[in-house]
Amino acid sequence: ACHVGATTGSRQRKMLSIGDKVKLLDMLNESKSYAAVGRHYGINESSVRSIKKEEKNIEAMQMMKGKFLYYFISTCIGHTENALQYKKE
Repeated sequence: ACHVGATTGSRQRKMLSIGDKVKLLDMLNESKSYAAVGRHYGINESSVRSIKKEEKNIEAMQMMKGKFLYYFISTCIGHTENALQYKKE
């Protein structure tokens, strides 16, 4: 998780990555309480509840991230194979 700086005298805002949010949701699905999960991640219980409400969107974003990564790696491998084939000729 990364921390975004805030103005002096105020609390730092804690931003969770999509991966952390997925893990947070997994903890909730394992019957951990909202308060316990919030303490684990250092966020308010209300923030945990907000993340739970966005569960479907978070899962969709995680899936899109995986599909993008697969596409990116496949494209890189394809370009590498083409370059190697070109060198052989």
